[in-house]
Amino acid sequence: MLDGVKAEREKQCPNSIKWNDIEKRENSVIYEWSSKPCPDWPEQTEISRILFGPKSVFVLQYAKKVRELPADQRDDWIKKLAAAELKGTN
Repeated sequence: MLDGVKAEREKQCPNSIKWNDIEKRENSVIYEWSSKPCPDWPEQTEISRILFGPKSVFVLQYAKKVRELPADQRDDWIKKLAAAELKGTN
C-alpha cells in the first residue's frame, strides 16, 4: 500500500519528494515525506501511520506546510502516532 502512495505522489510532483520509512510492524507502518514546492503544491512535511485492522485500513497523519519539522516536534508526533491503538474495530 505504501508503494502505491509513493507512486501517486511521485506522479503529482516528480523528483521533489524525500521519503523515510520510520517503523514497520506486523499491522502498521510509520513513514514521513517532505516535498519541495512544485506547481499547485507548497512545500510540506507529513508523518503518517497506516494501521491495518481486521477488515479496515486506517491512516493517521500530521502535516505541516514546512520543508522540515523541528526535531523535537518530529519526535513528539512519531511517539503519538506509534502509541495509537485500534480498539473495538472490525
